[in-house]
Amino acid sequence: MSLVHLSCPILACTSLRSAVIYNAPLRISVRQLGRRPPKPGKPPNLPPAKKVLYRVIDVPWMKSEDVKELLWRRHAYNNAITSLRAVFKKEIEAKEAAGLGIEALRAREKEELDVLLLKNEEENKGRARMREALEKETCDKLKAEFLEDIELKLNEQDEMVKQSTEEVRRSLEESESFVTLENLDEKLLAALENPTVFDYCIDLQGQKFHDPVPVKYLEGTPTRQKGRSFDRSLVAPRNIARQEAKAVIDSQKSGMTLEDKISNLQDIIYKRPIVPMNLDRWKNYVRSAPRNYSMIVMFTALSTGVNCPICKPAYDEFYILANSYRYGHMNDKALYFGVVEFEENQQIFQQMNLNTAPVIFHFPAKGREKRHDQMEFQRFGIDADAMAKFVAERTGIHIHVLRPPNYAAPVVIMLLVMLIMGLLYMRRNNLEFLYNRTFWGLVCVAIVLCFMSGQMWNHIRGPPFFMTHPQTRETSFIHGSTQYQLVSETYIVLGFYGIITAGMVLLLEAPERKDYKKFASFIGIGIVAVFFSLLLSVFRMKYQGYPYHFLFH
Repeated sequence: MSLVHLSCPILACTSLRSAVIYNAPLRISVRQLGRRPPKPGKPPNLPPAKKVLYRVIDVPWMKSEDVKELLWRRHAYNNAITSLRAVFKKEIEAKEAAGLGIEALRAREKEELDVLLLKNEEENKGRARMREALEKETCDKLKAEFLEDIELKLNEQDEMVKQSTEEVRRSLEESESFVTLENLDEKLLAALENPTVFDYCIDLQGQKFHDPVPVKYLEGTPTRQKGRSFDRSLVAPRNIARQEAKAVIDSQKSGMTLEDKISNLQDIIYKRPIVPMNLDRWKNYVRSAPRNYSMIVMFTALSTGVNCPICKPAYDEFYILANSYRYGHMNDKALYFGVVEFEENQQIFQQMNLNTAPVIFHFPAKGREKRHDQMEFQRFGIDADAMAKFVAERTGIHIHVLRPPNYAAPVVIMLLVMLIMGLLYMRRNNLEFLYNRTFWGLVCVAIVLCFMSGQMWNHIRGPPFFMTHPQTRETSFIHGSTQYQLVSETYIVLGFYGIITAGMVLLLEAPERKDYKKFASFIGIGIVAVFFSLLLSVFRMKYQGYPYHFLFH
């Protein structure tokens, strides 16, 4: 403890003080105790003295007796080695003379190696033969298994082919009794004539007692099965026999067979695509049997005495459709187009209970026409493409509409270009208006308004100016569908857009006017608000359910 206190008095005092203050055990650093004391003498960092660097140590000479002893031992060792070499050499020569030398040993080893190689080769050949035999046996076994599997598969396929052939044969035999469109009436008559009863009862012993075949109403005895009708006159269609008899009578009266009808219709469509209907043609080609072709008939009023503005454009589109069918399906003999004029065939209109025109009906090849066989112009439109879609839905025949070339547009454009060139030639000395921004602005606005209002659609589709509702006889200037528009509707939209544009121009020019700035601003705002509200109203009329409006509903 005295050494520690002497070497580190400050550290010891500090540690003691800390221990006293914090009630901690006394800990004294002993880092100085682990150092080695330096060696006595010159410090190692100083250079050595010259007597140390240049000191020469003299090795003492060996004794002469020791040198002689070592030399004698060396000579004795060399003599012994020489003697041993001579002895070994003589022994080797003797063995070589006796055939037991190194060369003989090498020859024997070579012969032994050759013998071993031959044995190894024979062993390898034997193993190879065994391996080939085993592989052949395995291959034959696998081949037999494969052939057996193939034979089983072939037998299964043959069995399946036999079963399929038998099923096809049975199906072909059963197909003779299938119900098709051709033998539908015959099968219905056979079923009605020979009713099948599946009712039966079982007694306590488990015996079945089948209900006897019911007696038809025509025999005067009511059927035992309530709620079932076996008379043809009591089931739908109720008048099949009467219709067939009437058709036979009509065909006998007219004296025209199916071949005669088709031949006459083909002769007519060779001359014109639409068959003009009168009362006789209506009865013979449309309403009488036999008939295996469909008829698309338009009921229209083209005479000037009847106020029907839509009849002429509808008839033109119908003519384009019929002409397209004649061009692509001349020899199909499955569909024909006809037209019934109101002034000439009012009796036909009365038979069809029609009081409006135009109307298009589809008369199917078999059966009576249904509700969907009438084309609704309000839903489809009156263009040829819509009519072709209706024909495809009802008959399954797709017609590619071919429109005749319209030379009016190129002629009008050429005349307009010539007029412009003439005006430019007349004013060739004063062409300042070509640099007028207002002039070109008006031209651009006019072009934009024409395209926005739908003039191009009118040019392509050719809609009527207005339409009259067939039931209410109300005239409509705006079509209620988003898929169609009228010429009057185009002019209305064009006017609204033009007035709105004028109002916007007035609003933009108002700040530059000093005299009537406020007046021009109010007028511009009023024009834009009112006519934009009217434009929204037109939009709501075409898009039913559009929720937004401004001033008008």
